[in-house]
Amino acid sequence: MTGITRIKSELIPPVDLKLTFRRCHNAMYRQGIDSEDVALDMTRVILAKIEDESSSKEECEFHITPEEYADKAARKVACNRVRKLFDDVRDRYLDVFSPTEEITSSGTQLAIVISQ
Repeated sequence: MTGITRIKSELIPPVDLKLTFRRCHNAMYRQGIDSEDVALDMTRVILAKIEDESSSKEECEFHITPEEYADKAARKVACNRVRKLFDDVRDRYLDVFSPTEEITSSGTQLAIVISQ
């Protein structure tokens, strides 16, 4: 881990969410569809982002530093942070999600989306 953290109070609101979602979707799609459904995984990732931003923690879990992105092992750690965020949502809403539902995108796909 790089030791670099993102603080929620320093987050900048996106200017164009539609463009951001399009870039994320296209990044996942261009990397190949390892996922059962890109749209479903995008929903899971968005829920993970909401989970992170609505938590009481000041530090963000939903981020990837350039150093993490460049290093395969560190990239996996960053992706696992985001996967855990979705797992927390899933576990809280078992009436909505199956207990085995997860973000199915590859680490490469997910890292690209996190970086957006």
